[in-house]
Amino acid sequence: MLNKAASLHKFRLTCNIDLGLLFLNTMINGVILPRVVREVDISIFAKWRSDFFELPTCLLSAENLNVLKLSQGIFIDVRQLFAESQGFASRSVACAYNKSVSKLLQGCTVLEELIVKRTFKDNARNFIVHVPTLKTLNIKVQFDKMSKLRSKYLTINAPNLEYLEIIDWESVIHFESVLVSLVEANVCYYGTGLFRMMEALCNAKFLHLKWTHYYDFRALRKDEAFPLFPNLTQLELNFGFDGRDLTPYFLENSHALEVLVLSKPPYTRTRNKDPESLPPQLREVYVRGFSGLHLS
Repeated sequence: MLNKAASLHKFRLTCNIDLGLLFLNTMINGVILPRVVREVDISIFAKWRSDFFELPTCLLSAENLNVLKLSQGIFIDVRQLFAESQGFASRSVACAYNKSVSKLLQGCTVLEELIVKRTFKDNARNFIVHVPTLKTLNIKVQFDKMSKLRSKYLTINAPNLEYLEIIDWESVIHFESVLVSLVEANVCYYGTGLFRMMEALCNAKFLHLKWTHYYDFRALRKDEAFPLFPNLTQLELNFGFDGRDLTPYFLENSHALEVLVLSKPPYTRTRNKDPESLPPQLREVYVRGFSGLHLS
């Protein structure tokens, strides 16, 4: 059937490395490359890193390939980068060295969507996303308690982002610029640099923020101010275990806010006073986990 198809919209290959390099290369050279394929999804299970399948460089430069998804035991030579890919997804990334991922992404000159799932096998201590054309970014980190990677950093330089989702409970997250085109952001993380992160996300229309701890609450200097959120219409705050309450800051600086959702873990007490009143532009308010809260 594949030999009769002149073009394929999507090609997905999931197999074990035990099938052999001849089979894998035949699939790529005999099925994918001769045809017009827009999206390729390859997942190869390999128990040992020495058995990883080295992706042929000809696939990275395929003329019509827009989306490439790679997972499990695949090795990419970062010296051969894809310049025309608009979407890229990776899972269980194991890098030769810390700079290899950033070099790979810098080669995607028209990349618009990036999906990354990181696990304890990920050895990139400083994960850098530097893609000016990026519009959608989804990063999920699934490190376990046995992870030996410490002092991890996530640096994002994508000024044209519109949709952002980050679930990362271990990394220190740094944005190099304000996201002026941001529409929606969903960020779940440890809490370091929370005020500085708000400056980067201040243009969001929908914002969901969840953190576990918050160390720099008092680090705000007297000459600094919580940023304005001129476009924010829906806000969901999930308080960390230390109970820091940012609600008053958002209520004072989000004049277009219409929907507010407040949540906190059980048995957690907020260190700030609960808001006594809400601005009149709010249409819907949802409160979860609070006791004895009276709003007027």
